[in-house]
Amino acid sequence: MNEDIQKLVDIADKNNGHCDRCNRVIKIYKYKISAGHARTLKAMAQHLTNTGKKTVNFNDLDNDIRYSAATQRTKMRLHGLIAKYKENGVHVASQWVITTKGFKFLAGQDIPEKVIVFDNQVLGHEGGFTNIKRLTGEEGVYEETPITTAEAEVYNDVRTPRKNTKYHAQFKGKTVPRFDVDKVYEIEIERLEIGRPIQLVTPFKATYKDIAEFYKYWKILKEIK
Repeated sequence: MNEDIQKLVDIADKNNGHCDRCNRVIKIYKYKISAGHARTLKAMAQHLTNTGKKTVNFNDLDNDIRYSAATQRTKMRLHGLIAKYKENGVHVASQWVITTKGFKFLAGQDIPEKVIVFDNQVLGHEGGFTNIKRLTGEEGVYEETPITTAEAEVYNDVRTPRKNTKYHAQFKGKTVPRFDVDKVYEIEIERLEIGRPIQLVTPFKATYKDIAEFYKYWKILKEIK
């Protein structure tokens, strides 16, 4: 137990459970991460994969997840797995994102199993560590992969076809006769749409079976307008 938590506990013990300054009841909550949190997080990640979006509205999830998630969101946020989405520092109503910690958890990494909360603020963690396999019996299936701002904009709405778009992009694959690894090229994509092959028109013709495969080879740096 860290010093902040211990200090509050000591104050409460000495003052019949109350603050020594404002006389308010001191309540320290300890929330343990659950299999329900893991299932909800997996459903959110799958929704992002299916839609190509970067945010999730819980109302768009399946009914069985949606109703249980309503009571789990706050605890998932306190565990640092999800966060409210902001634009220009302002929360966008009903929009949530999976955090870096959330993606690490989905990938199978250990995280603290219990969060300590006072006055809706995280004071720290205690107990041991857990992971998604221990909670659900399933291996982690998602990997955390940072993307650029340009990529977030491009992949935000890939259900709507985008034709003949041009980008400055860095080649991420292995060096081949046509492309050098880490080199930046000006590329043109014939059609960018979820569920469709990606046709590279320039500087050379190439075909990728879907957006996921294209992403393995190319890091979009900037759209050319």
